[in-house]
Amino acid sequence: MDALLASIPGYREAVERENAARETAFLDVPVDIAGVDCVQLTPARLILLHGIESPFICGGMVSPAAVAAFLWIVSVDFKPGDTAARDAFVKRIRKTDAKAAIDGIRKYLDDALMDAPTNEDGAHGAPVVSFTASVVHALAKLYHWSERDILNIPLARIWQYLRLARRDADPKAIFVNPSGRIIGDWLAEQNQSRERN
Repeated sequence: MDALLASIPGYREAVERENAARETAFLDVPVDIAGVDCVQLTPARLILLHGIESPFICGGMVSPAAVAAFLWIVSVDFKPGDTAARDAFVKRIRKTDAKAAIDGIRKYLDDALMDAPTNEDGAHGAPVVSFTASVVHALAKLYHWSERDILNIPLARIWQYLRLARRDADPKAIFVNPSGRIIGDWLAEQNQSRERN
């Protein structure tokens, strides 16, 4: 089976990228987004992005202002309420390539949310608490960490802890990785090829 998977174009690279993203979540090193040093996405920063209705989080049109606001909130230079620091930051990044920034933000979010549960993994219907409350509750219950600590843990790390907790609770739980899409596409292509012949 490993030989078969190794023969699927792009699969090995996708798995390597997933593994690298998961390991990087445990390093306190800046993440580069189009030349801007950023922290890893945490629940606290996600709340701020949601609060400004960032189109990268809430959907909608992406504008240069939305790109700048996103980068400011996740940048290592971010200081809540410091308009002078924000204005200096925006001035410094104004010549950043927009396409590179948008692509970088999308990759940053893909890495941060790669192991997040999908709708199929969770309960259906209206939520009874916020996403943040669910994460804090689960990790505090599992590891006895403080709310403040949990709010500042990179999301990519949080999802891995929660996947492990789910696997511990249900050893037969099924997890889907982004690289699985490559296998599915390859199998569909093989089936179509057989049908044509």
